[in-house]
Amino acid sequence: MKIDFSQPIVLPLGEESGLTLGKVALAALNAPSREPLSIVEAMKRGNLAIRVAEGGDHEITPEEATLIRGQLPHAWAPVVVAIAAKMLEG
Repeated sequence: MKIDFSQPIVLPLGEESGLTLGKVALAALNAPSREPLSIVEAMKRGNLAIRVAEGGDHEITPEEATLIRGQLPHAWAPVVVAIAAKMLEG
């Protein structure tokens, strides 16, 4: 699925947040986990974060989208989670 990670996160009532989907994904993928990550998992998350952080169109797998969505609540308030999760539906 192709996702534009340059998309701005627009809050309710049309407020500009100054965030893009790429920045939100970067923070979510770097959010601390309850358990230490294996090197394989840490590299998977880190490489995905590096790829999408600056924005632009990126081809990601459904599994990668699910990974980002799953990490959103570890880094963001519910309103940002809801907006970004919808943007990642493809």
